[in-house]
Amino acid sequence: MDSRLVKGYLSGILSAVAYGTNPLFGKRLFQEGMTPAAVLFYRYLLAALILGGYLCLTRQSLAFSRKKLPALTLAGVLLFFSGLFWFMGFREMHSGIGATILFVYPALVAVTMFLFFGERCSGRTMAGCLVALGGVALLCLGGEGQVTLRGVILVLLSALSYALYMVELKVSRALQGLAAGPLTFHAMALSLPLFFLSMVLTPEGIQGIPSASAWGDLLGLALLPSFLSYTLLAVSIALVGPTKTAILGALEPLTAVILGILVFREPVTWQGVLGFLVVMGAMLCVIHQDKGESSPG
Repeated sequence: MDSRLVKGYLSGILSAVAYGTNPLFGKRLFQEGMTPAAVLFYRYLLAALILGGYLCLTRQSLAFSRKKLPALTLAGVLLFFSGLFWFMGFREMHSGIGATILFVYPALVAVTMFLFFGERCSGRTMAGCLVALGGVALLCLGGEGQVTLRGVILVLLSALSYALYMVELKVSRALQGLAAGPLTFHAMALSLPLFFLSMVLTPEGIQGIPSASAWGDLLGLALLPSFLSYTLLAVSIALVGPTKTAILGALEPLTAVILGILVFREPVTWQGVLGFLVVMGAMLCVIHQDKGESSPG
């Protein structure tokens, strides 16, 4: 296999596993009284500092032309909504269920590419979307107190924002030629004012970091599902395309489910297991590519 494809697939796998650790750190921070807005502000602030330091040490240029600013700003806005809706959503349900619902984003990528960029949308894709909705319904029936309608809506909005972020990285001419590291850094940096404003506007207002363990969890969020996941996501999309990258995204909910069971002792129900399998199967059907197709994505 071509070395670029190997790098692209490996980057996608690591990105998905790293993103699946979001609830592991986030839930512990919520237990310490931090709001989603505060957690996300410190997460992206630390992630931007870590990534910026890494880029400086490796002497990668952070310069970009003014023509790229609108596209980078849009990427930052999409990161903001994706992160805020996701953290607000999984606070109201078990992390494995939330991560599985989030995995509808590949279908949203397919629909967006079809409606706005003329990419073919097959009958199998549409059928897969409908089956996925059935799987989400099963997840919602997985047990009393595990999920709320508000939580489902929030996670679906997060999935839509994440899908649009992936689409922009692929189709935006302004972002073409911008390396994965600098692109991710600027998107994170431009999302910071929004995260700070959302923290200020919450009833709790500006929050500090309450403990040493909270510092550790925030660093975990900054390193794994932020610095590592978003940087490798951009690499994977550039090398193998958004569709194949989305296939590897199946590891996100799987990681969250395993961590939820092992760390938070989240219960396993037959509805939850069946819903998980239905959603995963439907999404893999939607994003499966014909074996004869050789072009990325």
